[in-house]
Amino acid sequence: MAPLGQEFLTIGAAQPVLLQPKMSARIHHQRDREKGRAWKDRDGTAHGAIFVFESLDAGQSFQGMIQVRGATEEELDPTENRIKDLLGQAILIGRSRRAGYGGMAALQWGKGQEREVYGPGREGLRPVGGDISQGASFRLLLASACIVRDGSTGQINPAALPELIERRFGGRAKLVRTRWAFSPIGGFNRKWRLELPQVLAVSAGSVFLLQADHNIPVGDLYDIENEGLGERREEGYGRVLFLDAPLPEFSLREPEETAPVSAGDGQPPHVVQDIEKRIVLAQLARKIEHKAADLARSARNLPSNSLIGRLRTPLRGEPEEAIETLKRWLRDGSEAERLKRSAMDQLERCRMDGNRNLADWILEATDRDKVLSWLNADVLAQRCHIVSEESAKGILKEKPKEISVKLIDAVLAALAVRNKTEEAGDER
Repeated sequence: MAPLGQEFLTIGAAQPVLLQPKMSARIHHQRDREKGRAWKDRDGTAHGAIFVFESLDAGQSFQGMIQVRGATEEELDPTENRIKDLLGQAILIGRSRRAGYGGMAALQWGKGQEREVYGPGREGLRPVGGDISQGASFRLLLASACIVRDGSTGQINPAALPELIERRFGGRAKLVRTRWAFSPIGGFNRKWRLELPQVLAVSAGSVFLLQADHNIPVGDLYDIENEGLGERREEGYGRVLFLDAPLPEFSLREPEETAPVSAGDGQPPHVVQDIEKRIVLAQLARKIEHKAADLARSARNLPSNSLIGRLRTPLRGEPEEAIETLKRWLRDGSEAERLKRSAMDQLERCRMDGNRNLADWILEATDRDKVLSWLNADVLAQRCHIVSEESAKGILKEKPKEISVKLIDAVLAALAVRNKTEEAGDER
């Protein structure tokens, strides 16, 4: 077969149109989480990688079908309702769904139909809608790849498909001409977390020209369409469509470029914003842990754990009240509200991140700009954003006092752990 520039073609419409999904590629750099970059150890082993994701662009619509079989419509209704309940209103498909991919596809259910393709079509590309008379020509089109097993050897053999087609008609039609291609088909077993062996299959779009030796009722053609051909039909392989006889010439057109559709208020869906927020906050929590560990490791003249526990007590409440309480205790409160001189002496003797004492560091940690600077918020937003860097920065600036409280509490907790570790070492 001679490939066209597009991969898909509409069938059933008065004017067939060639279609190609819009795709884009994005380069990702996998870094070491501690170093923040790719590196090699002394043995030359590389840590980190560069890889490319090819993805479908957002804003596109795709139609699919779920085949449900039963004797009556009433028998099919419970199964249909059960499927709709299980799938819900939106689904994530594909890989790297936690990294902002997956499409967040909103499902819209159509009406049930007895056949995959409907419509009058156009001569030369019209779905068969009536009985096939003796001597008439018609075609079988593979709407999906077809995996065929040789009946004699039991091995996968795509060349056995013509024999399977003629056997399916029971001698009422013979194969006249074939235009086909082949492609490898794989898969993945999610339960076993293993790839399936690849097999060679007849490619989707392959066409088989048939001639009827006897009259063939259209119902028999529909049965073949519904059942499909070959193996792994429950996965969507082996779907077929019967078309009328071919024409010597046939013209196709490409879709006209249309102006982009306005996305309402220009804001991404709320679900995408929520995903971005979860990713940014998770990375922020990890950054706070690392920063607290670094500060506690370099601190000198640590205060007692009883004083550390007292400082952490207001941090369990609302962030605004906690910060106000710390400010009153350390600087802004009256003489009665401030910490006692012995407690302040411990905080002033403790040195954090250079020459600053612990009391001054806690007061500085209540400043939003300084905290975001310590945590490299700009770099974090650049690495973790989904919508935009500005949206990620906005998430970090939404609750600055909450971030300050988490950082102060993490540092105090790390200091308490270091105290206990050193005390245990002294006892030994």
